[in-house]
Amino acid sequence: MMKKKLSALPPVNVITDRLVLEDLFKCNPENTLGWPVDKLDSDISTWRGVGVDNNGRVVKLNLGGCNHDGNSLFNLTVLPVSIGKLEHLIYLDLCTNQLAEIPVEIGNLTKLMFLDLGENKLTNIPFEIGNLIELRTLYLHTNKLMSLPAEIGSLARLTQLGLSSNQLKTLPSEIGNLDQLVYLNLMNNIDLVTIPQEVCDLENKGTSIFKDKRVTCAKSLFKNVKKYLHN
Repeated sequence: MMKKKLSALPPVNVITDRLVLEDLFKCNPENTLGWPVDKLDSDISTWRGVGVDNNGRVVKLNLGGCNHDGNSLFNLTVLPVSIGKLEHLIYLDLCTNQLAEIPVEIGNLTKLMFLDLGENKLTNIPFEIGNLIELRTLYLHTNKLMSLPAEIGSLARLTQLGLSSNQLKTLPSEIGNLDQLVYLNLMNNIDLVTIPQEVCDLENKGTSIFKDKRVTCAKSLFKNVKKYLHN
């Protein structure tokens, strides 16, 4: 009697990626993802918004956007801590959802190059975001942010930073360290009156800074002290 040949199991890392997606699905009972998480033989590469590489690892999650009525396409309210296990993730779009918090485990996504968290309900960003050393694009517009962690200045490869339509009152001077920055949008932060001179100096390095007319540059304390010592 011939024995039935068993199909090879996916690599452990691929199984881990699938479990993260299942966790995301189950943490958001009102989601409209439409993923067949209960079908064990379902290929995650066919799931809506999911992209994988040649080894089956998740490299892209495109879970942002709205429909023609202006409502969220995916209706996500929670980002589970397990998101930090998607170690091959390069692209993460969570724009236009209902997220109120980002787990500190976001800092484990060290290969991430694109991150869009715009149009959510975020009030703060974890300082672990400074670990995303490959990040080129970061959109945080249209949230409820009042401040930003200084660690954002560690994103040395960042070229796009969208901060418009928040509740920012100040900016960390460390943003001035972002020498590769091409685009910085600060529009529609009604409580933002001054920004650090270090940030303003980015314009001399080719950065296009978009800000409201009332916003001025605050003189650097370090420069003032240096000038005083030389007098």
